[in-house]
Amino acid sequence: MISERLQYIIDVVPILDTIADIGTDHGYIPVNLIKKSRAKKIIASDISKQSLQKAKDIIIKNHFENVIDTRLGNGIDILDIDEADGVIIAGMGGILISKILETSYSNKFINKKPVLILQPVQQAKELRYYLYENNFKITDEYVMQENNKIYHIIIAEKHHKIDDRYDKIAKHKDIYMEFGIINIEKKSELLSKIIRNNIEKIKILINELSKKSVDQQHIDFLKDRLKNMEDIYYETWGTYPKA
Repeated sequence: MISERLQYIIDVVPILDTIADIGTDHGYIPVNLIKKSRAKKIIASDISKQSLQKAKDIIIKNHFENVIDTRLGNGIDILDIDEADGVIIAGMGGILISKILETSYSNKFINKKPVLILQPVQQAKELRYYLYENNFKITDEYVMQENNKIYHIIIAEKHHKIDDRYDKIAKHKDIYMEFGIINIEKKSELLSKIIRNNIEKIKILINELSKKSVDQQHIDFLKDRLKNMEDIYYETWGTYPKA
């Protein structure tokens, strides 16, 4: 049985001809995508020979050798030019995902603009900054929770210019990059809870630091962050979060 996180990723992957799963680990995503008829062919890759062998084992067990190709290598370097219609990069840090795209995307995709399904386990804010500032358009995003840990799933495609939404959020840009413009627009109950919890933690931290000999600039930074978060919450949900 696969985890809720992986199942969530599988459920949001669009139907495509060829999908590359970068950092496939145990190979659960490729196998289940084929079972759900979400792709005709999948390229499952990993930098770890041991992990890739686990993927090969489950692929053979399910008799999918003819539709899932396994490759040992780093990032999207394992792809031929314009080979994939979609690329999944899940279970890595947002900065690492950004570096993979920065290093190889323009070399591997000349005519195609594949759908990117990205799931950072941390540093989602840094990944969003990279995407917006490098002309990738975030077309959809999701936030989910598994075992008390929050995960962001970002769907993006290369665009010819910076997304107009990015320029419109200048006042609270850092908060929007942390939680996601589209996620905030969706007004989900989970995101409401996440932001409320963050607000409460900042309030407690400010109170604790105010009693100590701490650089006032740090306290002012936290107060500014708190206000921005409260403003976004009010603009989105129409009320300030209760203490």
